[in-house]
Amino acid sequence: MKRKNVWLVLELIIITVLSWLFIDMITTAYYARYFTGDITPFETAHLVVGRMERPDTTDSTSARVDDRSAMAAIRSRLMAMPEVQSVCFTDDYIYNGTESAFNNLYANADGIPTLGVRAHPYHLMPGEPFLATQGIELMTESPAPQTVESANADGTNGYAYITHALALDLYGSTDCVGKELLWVEPEYTHAGYDEYDSVKVRQTYRIAGVMQDFKSTPYGWQNRSVLVFDWLPTLMPSSVMIRLQPTARTTEFIEQVSPHLKTDFSAGSCRIAALGTYDDMLSSLLASDSTTLETQLFFLLLSIFVVNMLLGVVGTYWMRIRRMREAIGIRRSFGATRWRIMRSLLADGIKVYTVAYIIGTFIYMQFCIYSGIDVTHGIIDDTDRFAQFWPHFAVVSVVCYLVQLCVVALGVIIPAWRAIRMPIVTALHDE
Repeated sequence: MKRKNVWLVLELIIITVLSWLFIDMITTAYYARYFTGDITPFETAHLVVGRMERPDTTDSTSARVDDRSAMAAIRSRLMAMPEVQSVCFTDDYIYNGTESAFNNLYANADGIPTLGVRAHPYHLMPGEPFLATQGIELMTESPAPQTVESANADGTNGYAYITHALALDLYGSTDCVGKELLWVEPEYTHAGYDEYDSVKVRQTYRIAGVMQDFKSTPYGWQNRSVLVFDWLPTLMPSSVMIRLQPTARTTEFIEQVSPHLKTDFSAGSCRIAALGTYDDMLSSLLASDSTTLETQLFFLLLSIFVVNMLLGVVGTYWMRIRRMREAIGIRRSFGATRWRIMRSLLADGIKVYTVAYIIGTFIYMQFCIYSGIDVTHGIIDDTDRFAQFWPHFAVVSVVCYLVQLCVVALGVIIPAWRAIRMPIVTALHDE
């Protein structure tokens, strides 16, 4: 039996190490998705997204000089509808293409030559009511919001709104309206890329307001974002966002408008090609997001290892309990209850598993230390999941232990249940 225990322990160690990896990834993804902030702190039930396109007859090589007038005409037609509250033309909006999300580094004017804080930028068209249409709440803003021309006149490249979290990181408070925001990047002059030699300022913005926090991606950890109004559109934007009145219904609006898009919502060089709800767009992005697909793959692999673990434990204890049936019959004849015998068998299985788990977790911890995962990755984003590795490791260790403990307990209960329900006379006659 000791030899069988050794093989069972070795199997549990291997499964523990592999399961640790998958459970770590799954736990991290679900924590980031559901516990690091609301995925839509802004209201989306009345938000519609339209795809913009050019009519087939439009000369693609000609200058798009009439884009602005065409968008103005489409906006007027939409705003004339009683269901519409606000309209915004844009190439970028929150959760628009989570796969293409990227981060820039930002610092305040006193932060040079420090590297700054990582934040996600959204490049928006000046003059468009993005905040009102998207539904983002402003906490503080300039009494007289700057125009692009005034921002450029004072030596900056435009103006920007930043989230509450970014304001606290860079300025220590939300009292930063009118201050400069620097888009910076490190410059490396030697191989290795482990240290930067200097910091280059790519652009300078003037802060026009501080807005509520929101995550830049559904599975994101950080809520630092920048809305940048720093460029004038030369071509038609890719999307139009439409916020409906609180009494309107998005599905009814889409059904009403969609048949008339080509005739009533086409002007000059552009038109609305299709409409959909913001929530449907978000669901589609989540379904195809790489993190979602990876999590589903990890679930599949984890399920395979869990089934393998269950079969291994059931097989081992099935043989063990088969040899113990006479002893079980003797214990029951002397007054031992079925529950007491079950507890004894469960305690034995838990001891074996706990030894295997401790060894497996120690092996995985050594892998983390050897690969450098236990230290903060980068000096930029303190919300990285490895920035506080040991608390993270402790939490996932508990989750991993409990998940596998349930599997081991089930693997012991299945053969034990049959044995303890066997009549005492039958058990005593077993050889």
